[in-house]
Amino acid sequence: MVYGFIKQSGGHIDLDTQPGLGSIFKLYLPEVEAVPSSRESPPEIEPMPHGQETVLLAEDDTAVRALTSHVLQTCGYTVLEAAHGGEALRMAPARR
Repeated sequence: MVYGFIKQSGGHIDLDTQPGLGSIFKLYLPEVEAVPSSRESPPEIEPMPHGQETVLLAEDDTAVRALTSHVLQTCGYTVLEAAHGGEALRMAPARR
C-alpha cells in the first residue's frame, strides 16, 4: 500500500538493509508547489435515512451482525437477527 501511494504521488522509496543491523526506508514525496490560500469548508453530512420497516438480518459473524443490527436500529428499523441462512428462513414465515 505504501509503495502504491508513493508511486501514485510521483515519489520514490530508497531502502538500505544490512544483516544484523536492520533496514532503513526513506520515503520521498514531491514538494508542494503552493499552499491553498483558503480552506474549503467540509462537505455537509447528510442525515442517516430513517425507516420503520422490519429487517431480517442474516450474518454468521457475530461482531458484524451486532454492528449492523445496531446501525439499523439507530436508523429506526426493527431488526430480526439470524446467525445463518437456515435460521433466517425459519424466522421469515413467522413474520409475514
